[in-house]
Amino acid sequence: MKNPVILIRYMSTYRCIICVEGILKELGILFHSVELGEVELYDRLTAEHKVKLKDSLLKIKLELLDDQQGLTIEKIKIYLQQWMDMDRPIGVKIENRSDYVANKLNCTPDLLADFFQRNEGKVISKYCIEYKVGRAKVQLRTTNNSYDDIAEILHYKNKEYFFKQFKQETGMTPEEYRNGENNEGK
Repeated sequence: MKNPVILIRYMSTYRCIICVEGILKELGILFHSVELGEVELYDRLTAEHKVKLKDSLLKIKLELLDDQQGLTIEKIKIYLQQWMDMDRPIGVKIENRSDYVANKLNCTPDLLADFFQRNEGKVISKYCIEYKVGRAKVQLRTTNNSYDDIAEILHYKNKEYFFKQFKQETGMTPEEYRNGENNEGK
């Protein structure tokens, strides 16, 4: 029998994994593994554990997902993030993102794209751009990596394309963002 899995929205960093593991241990909920957005449990959650877990997650701005559409959207985002974070050895062709996610969910890429756009109000490519720019912001704020290195880490074709996409999304260049110019709200 397969272990039950719960999904958690807004779980986007490895620090979140540590926090969720701590909450689960504190509540006495036995788990097999915790990954970004997903927890594999040994047993189903009791009603009492579910309420306590929801409350504890909300305190750290995370959300336990209950509704089927929300679960599916979160799975799509997790698979997209996995695909975007995947190592890409030079010269090795990898499956395109829509096929990768559609195969994980046993659906067609067209159905996946329609479902995502209807529920999120944006196309998958826009979500991916926002995710990559968010990851770039973290790199720019927390590392001294060169712009070329950040572009490579995030699988941009080149630094120029990274700069163009970053500026389109934030209204400033990565250099301006790193130097703290007008990035209070972005």
